[in-house]
Amino acid sequence: MKAKASIFLAAVFFIIYNCFGDGGSDAAKALGGNENMAVIVNPDSINVWRTAGSLEQERRQGFRTSDIYTRLGKPIPVSKILAAQLAKLLDDPHTYLRPGTPLKGCIPIPEVLVAYTRGNKEVDAYLCFECNVLVVGEAQSDFDRARPAILKIVKQMLPYDSRIQSLTDK
Repeated sequence: MKAKASIFLAAVFFIIYNCFGDGGSDAAKALGGNENMAVIVNPDSINVWRTAGSLEQERRQGFRTSDIYTRLGKPIPVSKILAAQLAKLLDDPHTYLRPGTPLKGCIPIPEVLVAYTRGNKEVDAYLCFECNVLVVGEAQSDFDRARPAILKIVKQMLPYDSRIQSLTDK
């Protein structure tokens, strides 16, 4: 009986820790973990792309699911200043609602990929402005709270992209 009680208490602790415990900061959860957060906050280089899936959907030609996260065109280098501004927002736990957890019923089709590289590690941050969802690896996080600030930075990263420039702060 004592063994069962110990197992029960251990299980309750495990559940509470995983639901409410600190398995990393909220921002780290949104960014897929502490390693990814370290790369995003202190990258060697940053590039941005549009995604093929968003452009094909935009042209109404349809798209293949495999295109959703495909980089389109050549990488566009991002200035350290813009990268730092975006990293500050991505590192802010107030940016997200329940970081790392998909809350919306939509399938994100990100318009933009921001790739952060440090050494030989790359972290791809996909931004869907239709759903206001950040996708980093398996983590999906709702960034409704920070949409205006994130969009402002992305517009500066892609000043000649008419689709990005047409997005509103909704």
